[in-house]
Amino acid sequence: SVLLLCLLANAATAGEPCTPFEDGRVDAGLIAAMRKAASEGRMYRVDPDTSSVGFCVRHFPFQEFRGEFRNLVGGLALPPDPGQYGHALLLIHSASLISENSDLVPLVIGHSFIDSENYPEILFTGRRFVWLDDRYARIYGEFTLRGKIRPVVFNVEIERDADTIPEA
Repeated sequence: SVLLLCLLANAATAGEPCTPFEDGRVDAGLIAAMRKAASEGRMYRVDPDTSSVGFCVRHFPFQEFRGEFRNLVGGLALPPDPGQYGHALLLIHSASLISENSDLVPLVIGHSFIDSENYPEILFTGRRFVWLDDRYARIYGEFTLRGKIRPVVFNVEIERDADTIPEA
């Protein structure tokens, strides 16, 4: 899977970015770490106008479905030191799926696959954010889809102002 994020140049405020995650689904320690990063100016919010979560489902030989979720909220808490790990929280609205193959979108978000009617949100909690270079990173964490938690690693491409985020 590919996760494309654009970081805003301004750090988020301490309380505001965590509000969508305060319903008990996210470990209180992770929320506290995100709030601490926000109070220290290390929290960057996902820009909902330019960010998306893309994915690919392979079915049958040589066929695949590619799509993107366009409605997501969350942020990245960058580490205070490049040798440390950062964190991420993302909440993806599952009905926001778009694809060039629009005929299959209802099937993918329907009851047999994503089931967006019963599971309107997909949650990602990133426990380790690791820079690979000045633009690419990996986020290791857990993905909650249809009420099931699975480990996942996202490859991340980040558009950023070089003056706002420390080099890896």
